[in-house]
Amino acid sequence: MLFRSPDITIDTAIAESQEFRQFYGMWKEEIDTAKKLVGTISNFSVHAAGVIICGDPVSQHAPLENSKGNLCSGFDMFNVERVGLVKYDYLGLNTLTQIANTIKMIQNRTGRLVDINKDIDFEDTKIYKNIFAKGKTASVFQFASKGMQDALRKVNASNMDDLIAVVALYRPGPLEYIDTYAQGKKNPDAIHYEDPIIKKHLEVTYSIMVYQEQGMLLARDMAGFDHNEVDKLRKAISKKNDKLFAEVTDLFRKKSLERGFSEKAVDSVLNLMSKFVGYAFNKSHACSYAILAFWTAWFRYYYPHEWLATCIDLAKDDEDKVAILRKDCDLEGISIREADLNESGLATLVNSKNEIMLPLSSVKGVGSSAKDIVLNQPYEDCKDLCFRARPNRKTVESLAENGALVCLKDSNKFSYLEDFMIYWDELVALKEAITYRPASVSAEKMEKFAELMVRSLEGKCDPPVPKNWRGSALSE
Repeated sequence: MLFRSPDITIDTAIAESQEFRQFYGMWKEEIDTAKKLVGTISNFSVHAAGVIICGDPVSQHAPLENSKGNLCSGFDMFNVERVGLVKYDYLGLNTLTQIANTIKMIQNRTGRLVDINKDIDFEDTKIYKNIFAKGKTASVFQFASKGMQDALRKVNASNMDDLIAVVALYRPGPLEYIDTYAQGKKNPDAIHYEDPIIKKHLEVTYSIMVYQEQGMLLARDMAGFDHNEVDKLRKAISKKNDKLFAEVTDLFRKKSLERGFSEKAVDSVLNLMSKFVGYAFNKSHACSYAILAFWTAWFRYYYPHEWLATCIDLAKDDEDKVAILRKDCDLEGISIREADLNESGLATLVNSKNEIMLPLSSVKGVGSSAKDIVLNQPYEDCKDLCFRARPNRKTVESLAENGALVCLKDSNKFSYLEDFMIYWDELVALKEAITYRPASVSAEKMEKFAELMVRSLEGKCDPPVPKNWRGSALSE
């Protein structure tokens, strides 16, 4: 019903959409009320990563408020800057942890210590051809979404410039220009530039002004802007400040014409700038993201087992994400095995058969018990597990229910979980009897007794004592 274009207003929708006009006739009062509400503040929120830096107590410059235990400025980000405070955005990325964990796993499995600054070539065509251009980026930083994958396929991403551009364009507003970028890349000779200076700065993005830096460089080279004027233009473009933008573009037009640039060239640049007010991305930011994305794609291509194992481990609490990663493993023919008592660790790992092994902690009900179990690996049988790791009954039941005990030679003879747990309870009782044996019974005799008792539990011989073997029967 409404057009998918940025900043569309209710009045524009009424003027351009017959269907919406009909609804306006039916609910005129409600829609008129909605017009009055547009642009008003609906709620207060806290910036996810904004931190104010100040040499004095912040309270000397801005009001403070307690927001759910967080001490926050009462000013928004614009007024914080107006009073002279500096705001930094600190982003916490688990991608760096993924890379570090993958490097460690590769070293443990192969002996190779990957140096991302020396070993990764940003011109490696295999990465672009087999990962980015095919949209196989479900585990790649910034490019995991279906929309991003489609964008990569559209532009046939083949170099770092493509990655940087897609990072910058795949956002509300400039998203529609991904098709323009893709068409320009396919047929760059068809693009017309009004001036060689414009071509110099916009050729890399096929005539689209994608980055703030492109506008800043054009302002410097065409209008001769000084640093302060260029920074004003940057703020006008990035913050969507209409008043400042009108002021700066008027100055741009005046100075550019004075310096001999044609009116067509000036108008074409200003037209591009107006389209990207509030949407032009910081290229250095996009570049940093693209570099990090390439690193992750490099691991995805050359070390898919280790990379996907690490991704699954860090996403273990997000079922939807794990499902996507499992599908990625299927595409690569990588098997994922459920937790195994002897092969699984505390984290997801890759075994000698290049299978991804889920950790023992992935079994619900195991929790912190996994640490003691892993420390004593491997185990020969249930008695070995019971006597050395001593997991509690709930943990054992969870492991058995999830098939994690099939590696134990005496666990497979039980068809029902209840029967297995009876067997386990007898082993626990036996362990307690040995631990708290009467002083008259030697350790050697007790070990022999334990061996016979286990054999009897397995049905291989008669019990060495009557069924109520605890206490005096043992000392006879």
